[in-house]
Amino acid sequence: MPSYSKALCLAGSLRKSHKGQAYSTKNTKRWFRVGGFHLEYFDDTGKRLGCFDLRNVAEMRPATDSGAGTSGLDFVLSMGSNETRLLTISSEGAEPHGVHLPPH
Repeated sequence: MPSYSKALCLAGSLRKSHKGQAYSTKNTKRWFRVGGFHLEYFDDTGKRLGCFDLRNVAEMRPATDSGAGTSGLDFVLSMGSNETRLLTISSEGAEPHGVHLPPH
């Protein structure tokens, strides 16, 4: 697991698209944590469900799916060999985010 002790850590509840489906078709509430180059997401029990390296984000843009609302973002992830994956996240219907600063 990445170490967050010397970097800014952002964490909060968001909704994300589910397994490549359109956000408006199916989205799930997840707890997200960003530290260093990694974005991780967890279920309600704290089990880590996924992670991706932010250096693999080929494009980040306002969500193209209107169901994600005005806070929606699309992450286009480079999966290698010209393959991409779309992940849409939104804070619509989720708890407020938090910014956690590491101890000095």
